[in-house]
Amino acid sequence: GDADMLGKASRCLERLGVANELSPGGLLRVLELLKAAGSEDISAYVDVYRQLAQLHLNDPKVFCDLESFLLSTAIFVPGRGVMPVKQCTWQDAGLLQWLAEVPALAAHYGRHGPLMEHFFLRMVGAPQSADAFPAPVLLHALRRLVEQVEEASRTGEETPAGWPISGQALLDSLQSTAREIYTRLDVAIRKLTSDQAAAFISCFRNERLVLLKMSGASPPKRLSSEEAWWRVASELADVDSVRVLALQEHYPELEEFFLGIVKVHTEANRELLKTLLDRPMAESPLTHWSGLDVSDIEDLGVVQTSSNFRPPDWQQSSDLAEAAGATEGMAETAPAETERPSFRPPRRSNPHVPAMRTREELEEIEREEREREEREREERERRAQEEERRRSEQAWRQRQRDNRVPLYAPDRGVPAEPSAETRRRDAGQHGQPATGTSGEAHAETPSTDPGGGAEAHEEATEEHVDDNEAHEEDEGEDMFEQAEAETVQEFQQRIEELEKQAKEYRQQSYRLREQWVQVDSDADRYMNILRQFFEADASLRSDETAG
Repeated sequence: GDADMLGKASRCLERLGVANELSPGGLLRVLELLKAAGSEDISAYVDVYRQLAQLHLNDPKVFCDLESFLLSTAIFVPGRGVMPVKQCTWQDAGLLQWLAEVPALAAHYGRHGPLMEHFFLRMVGAPQSADAFPAPVLLHALRRLVEQVEEASRTGEETPAGWPISGQALLDSLQSTAREIYTRLDVAIRKLTSDQAAAFISCFRNERLVLLKMSGASPPKRLSSEEAWWRVASELADVDSVRVLALQEHYPELEEFFLGIVKVHTEANRELLKTLLDRPMAESPLTHWSGLDVSDIEDLGVVQTSSNFRPPDWQQSSDLAEAAGATEGMAETAPAETERPSFRPPRRSNPHVPAMRTREELEEIEREEREREEREREERERRAQEEERRRSEQAWRQRQRDNRVPLYAPDRGVPAEPSAETRRRDAGQHGQPATGTSGEAHAETPSTDPGGGAEAHEEATEEHVDDNEAHEEDEGEDMFEQAEAETVQEFQQRIEELEKQAKEYRQQSYRLREQWVQVDSDADRYMNILRQFFEADASLRSDETAG
């Protein structure tokens, strides 16, 4: 009875297009559904990967080449999403893994049993460890090392979020980390074609990727391949500032890599140092890294006193010449000085400053200089326009003041004749009848005080000026209120537009939410069907075993 019921259910599911047994194609569709739904549930992926591994153990030939390829591109990494397996490794290489930004699958799936290791290593071909890192990944790790050392110089003993070690620990391990990357690059670049290898080698020249950790509190050096050398010539073997920069002192086991691949100079001699001194140098922003400084080469007694390093127009300074003349007469009585005078470069109006910069960096600096000059020119023009506008406003205000009624007549220095309105207002204040002319007013009411009329006229004129100023203030307030009303109206229109857009976005969000709910519902339905099938299959097998 149960077997017939199960058979009927299986046939019904087949007619509905539902698979009755596990297959690579069906499990691939489940992975596609999980990816489409944006699922972050690692347990769901673990269940699917476990079933795939079990199928592979039962029959390694059950997967075709296309299915194997699709599986290798459907690897879920928490926090990174679904990505190809070639961009991951199974084991974690520690600091190098973090610098390369390559996820380690064992950290997420290793605790779920040996089937996970079988699936990732034997089925989809995940790289075992960092030994399989290609050259682009290692070059990315080297670039990130430069960036993170800069960040570590600011954090100190603290461990920033997401870092495996503290900033000081990264600074202390700079030499060993760079050595590990160089060693792996030596192997990876040899596997490339000549054109591909040339592209990677140019990065050491253009990006200054030769890294040296200096002793003490000195900042680390970051050199280009044109500024680095493997060993020091015997004539400069006693010069510490040159010897400590030899790569032989830092990476003695990587001679073939630096000389054969990176193409650094084999030996540092006087001629090489003179060539580096003659290179142009531009100002660079201060960072935790330092490059090949002029003091590394020029602060040398053996180099400074050599005629090979003196400019063609070099002359002895005046104080040394006077000292030499003063001691010339004492040559018979005093032994000759065996020490040579210190080297002093000639005093020029435009002294030569050696530099260690590439042509691309010089072009970038020139471009920034042109942009800075353009910004300064625009700023000067803007200030000139503001000054012109300010002067125009001052001139307009001056004309408004000049058009007001004067307090005194300019030709006689006596009070000006008041207007009819002023005379009527003055008459009302003094209890006098308003008259049409000044003569009638004086005739009817003779003044006993000759200075009283002038004072009254002056007060009336001042009141008239105050009225004009109040009128101008009212006009200014009206203009300001009108502009404010227009601005408020623009803001209201913009707010209405934003509210309309927000409403459309909400509607679109509701539609997407409904689609997501539908997809989630379909996934649950299919998972329930598969679960019921598994349970029925397990029950049937148990019944057969019991029978």
